[in-house]
Amino acid sequence: MVVQGSAVEYRYPRGARALRDVGFSWPDGFVALLGPNGAGKSTLLSLLVGARRLQQGTIDLGDQSSVGYVPQLADWPGRFTVSELLSYAGWWHGVPRSSRPERVAAALHAMDLLEVADDQLSSLSGGYHRRAMIAQALVHEPAVLVLDEPSSGLDPRQRIHLRALLAQLAQDRTVVVATHLVEDVEAVAGWLSVIDAGRMVFDGSMDDVRQRWGKKDRGSALESAYMSLVP
Repeated sequence: MVVQGSAVEYRYPRGARALRDVGFSWPDGFVALLGPNGAGKSTLLSLLVGARRLQQGTIDLGDQSSVGYVPQLADWPGRFTVSELLSYAGWWHGVPRSSRPERVAAALHAMDLLEVADDQLSSLSGGYHRRAMIAQALVHEPAVLVLDEPSSGLDPRQRIHLRALLAQLAQDRTVVVATHLVEDVEAVAGWLSVIDAGRMVFDGSMDDVRQRWGKKDRGSALESAYMSLVP
């Protein structure tokens, strides 16, 4: 499945332009959407999942019901247990009652949450809480999983664990991760898009990145690419 956008533009109500003629073509696998804070990453993701209304251009996600979304500040009532959250998310996404236990169990396993399945969200550590938020977006088995700054607030060990889990998920779907941290995606991304000041300044495979920027004297190919593309 290929996620595509063409000539996407978006203005906020008071006239500030957040996106300018943005185009992209994302294949299956792990897609890294890099850019500094305020570049337009969150706005683009919200348009992808329908949280904002598209004003200009086109976005093709195929079946919208097959999209899972985890915004940066995703949260649910703390009294929910992890299993209750996933069951509710299954109902919300239209998963039949008879299929929900199986889907909940699969999401718990995918995000390594079995040991805290009966714990309330309010009692979870930052890493477990973030993984629970991702798990609730997996219950309906989306073909596209969209995450905005998923490692925000996590310590290095938690970020490494989360990165490995997301790489596993990307083996059979498109996983789009928006971040401003190169190290969060460098080892696992197969495709890179870089957005700066509302414009898409690069959209291509990591093979392209390594070919163009892999021979720099200092830093990785991805670091060199980012520093070249975002002055």
